[in-house]
Amino acid sequence: MTQPRRWSKDEERKLLELVDADPEDRAKAMGRSVGACAIRLKKIAVTLSKSGSTAQDIESKTGVTIEELQKQVEFENKAACADPLEKRVAKLEKQVAEHNKLLAQKK
Repeated sequence: MTQPRRWSKDEERKLLELVDADPEDRAKAMGRSVGACAIRLKKIAVTLSKSGSTAQDIESKTGVTIEELQKQVEFENKAACADPLEKRVAKLEKQVAEHNKLLAQKK
C-alpha cells in the first residue's frame, strides 16, 4: 500500500480558498479525492479550534460544522490513545514470540 501524499501549506491555503466549491470540483482542482479534501478540512478545523478560533470562524473558513469538528476531535483523541497501546501490544507479542522460540530451541 502506498503512503498518502502529504499536504503542503500552499495546498491547504488553496483548499481553504475552494471551501465553497462543489466537493467534486474542489477535489479535481486539488488533484485529490473528495474524502481526502474533507478529512484535511476537518484536520484544519481541529487546528483552528486548538488555536482558539470560534466555532463560527471555523465553519466559515473550513465549512466544517461544530458537530463534525467534535467528531473529528473525538476520533483524533481515540487515535492518540490507541497508538501507544498498539505499540506496547506489538512489543509484547514480539517478546512472547522470541521467548517461545527460545523455549522450542531448548527442547
